[in-house]
Amino acid sequence: MPLKTSSFFINKGYLDNIQTYNMSQRDCESIQKSLCSDVDAFFLNGLISLSASITSLRKENFSWAFIQSYYSIFYLARAFNGINNYIIIYINSKPYEIRVQPFEKFIKLKGNSHDVVFKQFKEHFPNDVLLNNTINEKPPIKWFNDTRNQINYTLTPFTDPIPPISIYNHGNHLRAWITTYLTDSEHEYTFDPKHCYIAYPIQLFNRLFDYYIDNGLKNTYIDAQKILFLKRNFSDKRGPITTFMTRLDELKV
Repeated sequence: MPLKTSSFFINKGYLDNIQTYNMSQRDCESIQKSLCSDVDAFFLNGLISLSASITSLRKENFSWAFIQSYYSIFYLARAFNGINNYIIIYINSKPYEIRVQPFEKFIKLKGNSHDVVFKQFKEHFPNDVLLNNTINEKPPIKWFNDTRNQINYTLTPFTDPIPPISIYNHGNHLRAWITTYLTDSEHEYTFDPKHCYIAYPIQLFNRLFDYYIDNGLKNTYIDAQKILFLKRNFSDKRGPITTFMTRLDELKV
């Protein structure tokens, strides 16, 4: 199913004259519903990817836990870009960016889907605490990308059940650690290379969760069925991790 923001521009015929298009105030107002729907979808994708990472951790499948965590950051970053009115659409397989704001024009981007989303994230929010710190002396997104590539393409075979890099094995304390990451306002663990593979996407989740709550919004894709699915994944031997699921319940339609 195509993104609703892309469909908006296609249905209006705007992509036929992309070089001359200027976003009008009327278009800004008209596209908001489509943009909100796409943000909901990216946010849910991020949640599902993060929940898959938690499930992999329970099974000591550390390699995939890290890779799934990376994907959760990708989707959550795209949702974060969206709540700040930044859109990426593809025209003849080429990525373009535009901001939902009067008089904005399309800007051609370079790179694959991950490159352009993360470039948008980094360039438009350089002073954000999630971007102006480092992990092992690397910018956070570069560290995650480099480490993901190392695990995905260099380690043959995977080292599981031994962690592929020096990351923290939460063991029977996963529930307590997730609560710690959720409430880590001082970012003690967000940029710690042993903890950040779970702590960092949780902090990005917090940003999006606060946006929904502050604006009185629900996620149109999170219904009772999705909540049951997420509960099975955001869980340990004691059942659903309530500190996380309580928040998701607030976003249910």
